Amino acid sequence: MTIFSLLVSVVLIMYLINKKYPMGAVIFLGALVLGILAGLSPKTIAGIIFQTVITPNTLELVFSVYLIGLLGSMMQGYGVIEKMMEYLEKTFKSVKLLLFIVPSLLSTFSVAGSAVFAAPVIDVLGDKIGISKERKAAINLYIRHAWYFVLPISPSLLYAAYLIDVSIWDLIKVQAPLAVVTLIVSYLVYIAPLKDVRLHSNNGEKRTVVLKSMFFYTGPISLTLILVIWLPFYIALIAGCVLSFLIRTRSGNFADMLRNKQGLNMVYAAAAIMIFKGVIDGLPGIRLFIQGIIEKGMTIEALLLILPLIMGYVLANPQALIGMLFPILLPLVPSEQVLAAAAAINIMGYVTYYVSPLHLCQALTNEYFCVSTKDLYREYKITVPVMFIAGLINYLFWM
Repeated sequence: MTIFSLLVSVVLIMYLINKKYPMGAVIFLGALVLGILAGLSPKTIAGIIFQTVITPNTLELVFSVYLIGLLGSMMQGYGVIEKMMEYLEKTFKSVKLLLFIVPSLLSTFSVAGSAVFAAPVIDVLGDKIGISKERKAAINLYIRHAWYFVLPISPSLLYAAYLIDVSIWDLIKVQAPLAVVTLIVSYLVYIAPLKDVRLHSNNGEKRTVVLKSMFFYTGPISLTLILVIWLPFYIALIAGCVLSFLIRTRSGNFADMLRNKQGLNMVYAAAAIMIFKGVIDGLPGIRLFIQGIIEKGMTIEALLLILPLIMGYVLANPQALIGMLFPILLPLVPSEQVLAAAAAINIMGYVTYYVSPLHLCQALTNEYFCVSTKDLYREYKITVPVMFIAGLINYLFWM
């Protein structure tokens, strides 16, 4: 009955997420359905929810996730991002460099679908260098998403680190080789073959002024990424938000930024994932069932690779994938292999999430550039297989 309850819950979550219902509400509903069908009393479920939401880990996670969304909203609403792009172009002047730098910098905007923020800039730069709309879309998507294996303010990395109660830097260390490989291959495949075009857009400004302005307007991102090395994530993010306000180039409605829908949706999702984990932790029958599968011949290593590949494509949401599979699979892994197993789930799920037609960043980018998914897949013929193979090798190395 416990396994039947889990299957019903997972199918319900996948169906409702694919219907574009808010992920937080969907996963919370899935947790309730799982608990009720598995025989937990309403009082027990309420106790799990209460204990989960008051833990320091959950509170810190949801606050950090909220601030990630707020930072992006403030930089956009206060005009900081436009100035940042202006002075990046004046600083580097190389179209090829900017095609790599722009999606890399804007990877810090990690709300759903936010790859489209960089699309207009990539479109203009791509026209200057004469590349196809399919190549523009691939550059906009692949380079940006390669950074999420090591970006310390990535929500999926935050979820993963908090769920297994490790430092995010330990998880980043395990995934760093994959990030290096994917970034190198993105440059070699998409950008290196292009003939460069030099830009002349300083409009009489001195080089030193341009450099200072470039560092000035990239400040909120740079400051946040530097401070997280020493400080808790929420403090580093608060500093980035404060700096966005101080260097604003136009007025904005701060109340609207605080109520940013995408940011609040990420908060609900983070809390719901922790609640789902809490319910699963209270159902030992799930782990007993998977142990039975392993005893019949399927290895935990195979499960760590196969389940994320399937679920990543269907869910098209790395946070949901992590929230569902970590509590089920990781308790079956020896403690010394938990980090490698966690990275395997994240990486394998990320590969299929990335190419899923339900991936929101991909869908919005395709719509912007008027590109079909089929045509975009042709641009992935080298880079996505490399991501998969490198992820597999990375997993085998750390295990």
